[in-house]
Amino acid sequence: MGGGNFIRCGRIGRAVGLKGECAVHWMSGASPVGAGGRIILEDSKGKGRIGYTVAALRKHGRSNFVRLEGVSDRAAAELLTNSAVFISKETLVELPAGQYYCHEIEGMEVVTEDGTPLGRVARIFAAGGSDVYEVVSEGGEELLVPAIDSVVLSIDVEKKRIVIRPLDGMLDDNK
Repeated sequence: MGGGNFIRCGRIGRAVGLKGECAVHWMSGASPVGAGGRIILEDSKGKGRIGYTVAALRKHGRSNFVRLEGVSDRAAAELLTNSAVFISKETLVELPAGQYYCHEIEGMEVVTEDGTPLGRVARIFAAGGSDVYEVVSEGGEELLVPAIDSVVLSIDVEKKRIVIRPLDGMLDDNK
């Protein structure tokens, strides 16, 4: 489901309260859809997909919560736990220059500024106020690359390539 016209943008967490609200874990940390927007949920076993309209969104501290039309009690919300959340690519807003959606970065080849291949971006997560790219080499070695200007020199969406300048010691474990 991640290919084509839909992209994965999160996962439904536990049911919250009694009126059908669920915790939601957005991949980017922020909701890519607003109230009235459409999402697709795929059950945790990857078998069923159902479209929903977002009735309400709210943030409380570091947590995000969603209420979906047609999900009106805790029992219905519990059935959605661990469902993957997808949205249509057509609903994404155009980002300012130099900003990218996770689905654009994931799978990109990562090389050093001298052209040494390091692997491909397997996933992206937030840590300490910035994103971190988990890069996995063909041999299965993992490298964590902070997505900061002093490290990430260029991102070429067309060529699906990221050029980095590793921090001192960053590649020591990967030799």
